[in-house]
Amino acid sequence: MKHIILLLSFVFLVLTAGFSQTISKNELLNQVSRDSLQAHINILAKAGGYFSRVNYTPGNKFAVNYLASYFHSLPGIDSVAIDTFFIYSAKAPYNKEPVMNIVAFKFGLQQPEEIVICGGHYDASGSHESNWESDWQTIKAQGADDNATGTAAVMEMARIISDPNNNINTERTIKFIAFGAEEYHPVNPSVHHAGSLWDADQSKKKQLNLYGALILDMIGYNPNTNYCEVISNNASLWMTETIYQNRSQFVSDLQMNSTPVNVPYSDHQSYQDFGYSAILLMENDRPWNDDYPNYTANPYYHSTQDKPETVNFEQVKLVTQLGLASLLDYAGLDSTTAIPEHIVKTTPDNFNLKAFPNPFNARLKISFTSQNQALTIQIFNAAGELIETLAQNQHFSAGTHFLSWQANRFASGVYFVKVQNENFTVSKKVVLLK
Repeated sequence: MKHIILLLSFVFLVLTAGFSQTISKNELLNQVSRDSLQAHINILAKAGGYFSRVNYTPGNKFAVNYLASYFHSLPGIDSVAIDTFFIYSAKAPYNKEPVMNIVAFKFGLQQPEEIVICGGHYDASGSHESNWESDWQTIKAQGADDNATGTAAVMEMARIISDPNNNINTERTIKFIAFGAEEYHPVNPSVHHAGSLWDADQSKKKQLNLYGALILDMIGYNPNTNYCEVISNNASLWMTETIYQNRSQFVSDLQMNSTPVNVPYSDHQSYQDFGYSAILLMENDRPWNDDYPNYTANPYYHSTQDKPETVNFEQVKLVTQLGLASLLDYAGLDSTTAIPEHIVKTTPDNFNLKAFPNPFNARLKISFTSQNQALTIQIFNAAGELIETLAQNQHFSAGTHFLSWQANRFASGVYFVKVQNENFTVSKKVVLLK
């Protein structure tokens, strides 16, 4: 995680001693917007006018930029990263062409070192077209169902969970990921699920504590009913119990398989192969097969006909609601913890508070602009307690200034850097990981 370049967003909070979160899970699920999901699916399918998100194409690059910009636009997301890797086994020159996962973090408060992944791949495939091998660079593989639907669900969950108006706090950190290169490709036919394999491998090498992974892939085809299957190996069955409980309590209009199926056809397999718990939500465990009476084989799978007009958007909404309810449970929705928040008064337009790296290990660098003024700079823990003062009503000349906070003696967790004077207060959330 330390090696990913984190692009940080501002966190502006309300000045009180703290207040308890009161919004219910059902109210959060009601915020899932079919219109928002449909808009994302349409944009991803169009892909900037290229109508394809096949890896190594301009439409795929459009998707990277669109996803990164969207995550950056969410005010409650704590950091966004474009995690770049290479598929060295690909045919030249594509073995030197970067592939990207787009990652967004919502840090947990009590156990931020424990990470819950919510992800889906954004690339598309036209492998069922006869000219796929020769014309993959120009083929119109819109991938509306596979997998703009799953990607849109991840985006919608990130929007709701990070919305400051919802004041959602979780015990564990949520890592939203849009995976690159999940599909087989003519230039690297031996590689499948590349983006999730990269992330799982890096997580294992860095000894990250992955609590579990919830993957969404192809959740939008069914012209007859609203149906979804949960896919799991034996080691991840504990995650499926949460799925079935939430389906029964909150999303009863969605039909599901009565027992989990164990198949390896998506990004959940990568995490399972590295020993992590991971499950998949999918419209059918084998979308190319009939599964009467709930599912008929998807005739648009990996074809140029996988377009938005073939998507069951109500089903996408229901699966997103199920995913959101379960993700909140995995992350540990905290409905009682009082959190420190600070009113932003009149903040100068050119005041720029930065804290990096974030997450950090032991030493945090802080930079800010000053307009020839006195400032107090303090560190608070997640309970709102002042733990260190870096500057007390100290005069700073006009320009950019740098400070550092040595946190060796403090435990891993969420902290807040607060800069204030009599005119304004600005806060930045940071995470210490040891």
